[in-house]
Amino acid sequence: PGAAALLDGKSVPGKTPMLIENVEVAAEHQLELALADYRPEPITFEVPPDQVIQRLVVEMVPLKAGLRVQSTPPGADVFIQGKRAGRTPYATENVRIGEELSIRVHKPGWRAHVQKARIQEGANVLRLTLEQLQLDARLRWKGEVRFELDGKPLSGETLRLPVGEHLLRALAGSSGEEIKFRLQVRENKKREGGVLLWANVDAKPWGKVKTGPPEK
Repeated sequence: PGAAALLDGKSVPGKTPMLIENVEVAAEHQLELALADYRPEPITFEVPPDQVIQRLVVEMVPLKAGLRVQSTPPGADVFIQGKRAGRTPYATENVRIGEELSIRVHKPGWRAHVQKARIQEGANVLRLTLEQLQLDARLRWKGEVRFELDGKPLSGETLRLPVGEHLLRALAGSSGEEIKFRLQVRENKKREGGVLLWANVDAKPWGKVKTGPPEK
């Protein structure tokens, strides 16, 4: 519904569905329907002399365009209008011109990105750079202690841990004692963009660690 009509090149008042009166019978006519974001539909018809009313039903075809979604890093899930469509790099040729789409891109360990896009004619390309989720924590200790994180020496007090597993080693300078902390940073399923820290010390059971912002 809502299409404008031309009959034999002349505009017809109103929008579909409509009743067109005073159409000459036993003659060929040209009807053209036009609606934004749909392909124009020209129709040739003739009203038989013995028919008072002729009903025309036209199925208008939406105009389609292409959409590509690319992300850094690749391999992120793509959701269009809340439904999973695939993974990046993602491509489709079946989106309607003029439609506004809500596109959500998410990869485990990275912050989800949501963007609205109005589809234009031709190729529509959406390029996104995702932000890695990480947890910032501060180390506290007494005495002479050296720390290594994932095999690299730490030069400061602040830990920046992306989602995943990590190994933190504490080496006492005087006694030579070594303690290993196995750390897991997990996405918080209850809070978008949140993370949780779990720790395991020297093969003991995993335990959830309370975290908060670093003290100033």
